[in-house]
Amino acid sequence: MTAGLSSYTGSLPFFDICRAVQGVACALMIPSSLAILGGTYPSGKKKNLVFALFAACAPNGFLLGAVISASLAQEVVWMWAYYLPAMLTFLLVIAAAFIIPHSDKQKYQTFDLWGAFTGVTSLILINFAFNQGPIAGWSTPYVYCLLIAGIVLFILFVFVEGNVAEHPLIPPSVLTFDAVIILFCVAMGWATFGIWLWFLVQFLHILRHVTPLMTVAMLVPVGITGTAASLLAGVLVRKIHASYLMVISLAAFCAGTIIVATMPVDQIYWAQTFVSIFIMPFGMDMNFTAAMIILSDSIPKEHQGMAASLVNTVLNYAVSIGLGVAGTVAIEVSATTTELFFFRCGWYTGIGFSGLGFLVACVWIVVRTLNKKSKEDTAVKDLYYKFSQVKVLVKNAVNSNNN
Repeated sequence: MTAGLSSYTGSLPFFDICRAVQGVACALMIPSSLAILGGTYPSGKKKNLVFALFAACAPNGFLLGAVISASLAQEVVWMWAYYLPAMLTFLLVIAAAFIIPHSDKQKYQTFDLWGAFTGVTSLILINFAFNQGPIAGWSTPYVYCLLIAGIVLFILFVFVEGNVAEHPLIPPSVLTFDAVIILFCVAMGWATFGIWLWFLVQFLHILRHVTPLMTVAMLVPVGITGTAASLLAGVLVRKIHASYLMVISLAAFCAGTIIVATMPVDQIYWAQTFVSIFIMPFGMDMNFTAAMIILSDSIPKEHQGMAASLVNTVLNYAVSIGLGVAGTVAIEVSATTTELFFFRCGWYTGIGFSGLGFLVACVWIVVRTLNKKSKEDTAVKDLYYKFSQVKVLVKNAVNSNNN
């Protein structure tokens, strides 16, 4: 509501603060929602389906928001793009108070104040530096000084979590090898998505002169294929391990970005733009679903909210950092070339992110398979050894009985 009311103040910083509060709302809502779902449903078909349906909310929510904002901003006034969602969410506040089940109160634990301070501050400084660098230039002193300060604080955060905090924000037991690989793949995939979406919308507006409403119309397949991808992920996860979904999702991220990175300006929508928009939701929804299923099944029930928060944090942070990196690459490399090459440089960066994630996911599957085979071979050897011992005991017993 206040984002819309900021129009009366004419203050851009106030509007930016309102937008930041909206981001805080997402950061509170998504992990809480997934924690409730993860704690309510045991591992199995229902839980997989619920996570898949939750993932389907992202593309359809994005599409609904795009329709509302484009319609109201173009046909009425832009403030109503904030007023109308504010009214809808007010109704949801009332409904949620009565419908969402309340969990039992858990024992209070000491809050990790130093971990929160060092961790959050480091993420903010690094994020600001990466997104300010393309605008102000990386040679600007405050940009690289803030980046250095952010890296130092992050190192301090790791030290605090591992050696000082009594109740760390992220217990070391949660960050298993599989969890780290999953979070890395999530980061690579969603960094690609943020680059793909921002550069695509700008490409359509600036080079193809497409109106906001027409842009939304072009993005309609996101909702349809996003829902299909989520449901497909819920079905496939019953037949194959979720790690294979991660590989498929990263392949979709990479393929969708390659398609837009190679399209000319004067080309019809259905040739490459539509194909890319059709493919990308398979990356988004399968990536998110696979990450949540793997992490939710691998950590205790009391840490379900933490798993959801980790995925959500990495996802959103990767979108922002990825755009900062792509912006830097596009500005530096295409400084003396055409506008079209500027967009392609950004997309090429996205291809690099998703390609790296794809390779890491493939290597991870190979390592998992070899470890599993090694464990099975060890189990067979142990069983054979025990069987041999039983044979010796039986033989001795028979000989003793004959004697």
